[in-house]
This record gives sequence, C-alpha cells and structure tokens, in this order.
Amino acid sequence: MDILESTPFEIYRYLDSSFSDEAWLTWEPETLVRMLDKSMKDDLSKDKVLAIQALAGNALLSTTDNRAFEKIVHAFCHNHCVMDVTQPPQIEEIYWSLPYIIDIILASQEDLAAKDIVFTGEIPGYVAGVGKYHGWIVLPKSLDFAREMLDNLNGIRGWDTKDSDIRAVVEQARTISEQLDSVTPDTKGLDALLEDTPRNIMIRKLVGCTLYKPY
Repeated sequence: MDILESTPFEIYRYLDSSFSDEAWLTWEPETLVRMLDKSMKDDLSKDKVLAIQALAGNALLSTTDNRAFEKIVHAFCHNHCVMDVTQPPQIEEIYWSLPYIIDIILASQEDLAAKDIVFTGEIPGYVAGVGKYHGWIVLPKSLDFAREMLDNLNGIRGWDTKDSDIRAVVEQARTISEQLDSVTPDTKGLDALLEDTPRNIMIRKLVGCTLYKPY
C-alpha cells in the first residue's frame, strides 16, 4: 500500500491484518520497518507507521503524554518528527488527527468504548498552550477537553463586564464551532468574514479546521 496516500486508520487495519497475531505491536521499530520495506519510501512513511504502532501499543501514553501526542499528530499530518525538539503543531492538525487517534485506540483496545477515551494528564494544558501560541480564543468542540485551560491562558475568567466584547466573540464562535463539527461548511458565505474583526478571525480559524486536509 502507499502509506503516504492512506489514512492512519487504513494503515492500522493493513498492519493488523498482515500481522494478525498482534506481535507487531511489540516489535522493535527496525523490525517493523524492515517488514514493510517496499512501502517505506521515505522518513515520512516510517514516522507514520511507527506513530501508529506506538498509539496502538500504548494508548494510555498517547492520551496523557504531550510528547507522544505531539509526535503522533505530526506523523499523521506528514510533518517531519524531531524527537528531542518541541514542535507545536497547528490546531487544524490536531483537529484532523484526533478522530484517527480515537479510532485506532478503539480498534486496538477491544475493552474500551468511545466514552472511555479521555485526553488527560499533560495533554489538555498542551493543547491549550498550542492554541494560545497560535492566537486561538475558542477551540473546535472536539477539543473541549482543553477549553478551560485555554480560557485561563487568555484571561477569560468569570465573564467580567469589562470583557463583554470578548464574551460576545467567544459565544458566537462556540455556537459556530458546535455546528461545524457535524456539517460541511458552506464556503460561499465566507465573503462576509473577510474583514479582520476578532469575531471573523476566530470564525475563519474554526472553519479552517473543517477544511484542512494534509494530503
């Protein structure tokens, strides 16, 4: 299979069917790469496969450790992973990767249900920090686990009257965020969002999440 043209979940299913005894989850990285030699066209393919192996083999680490989470997101989005360097991804990349992370965990951990997959530990603070770093006020609904921490980082506490303008922007953006997770955005209506007001900038970011595709 062409790894760089396949989604993370498609690759997981291919690996699990090719090595059905599940031993591949505990193989050394070099062994797995060697077994897939013909599919490994470059380092991006290798990073993607090894991220899937790490995720399927240790779901708890991937949902609590910010370093593991970060590298999985980068690998899934075909970004070069530098293991000893912090590489804040884009929120759009996290948003796109999250459903694949959840699907692979569910497929590899038969005793888990979707409600059991919770991103805790370092990850909420990490995602909030990434959002703050990139200028986000509101995150997509699927990243609500980082919402409170992002509010704190942005100084949004208790909805003081002095923050009434920010409150209006946030409430409007959250309403749109909840709608965007379940529908395909109509880009024809985006002309009204071209003016760089705080509300429009935030809404453009949220719409951008639903449109982002790394390949």
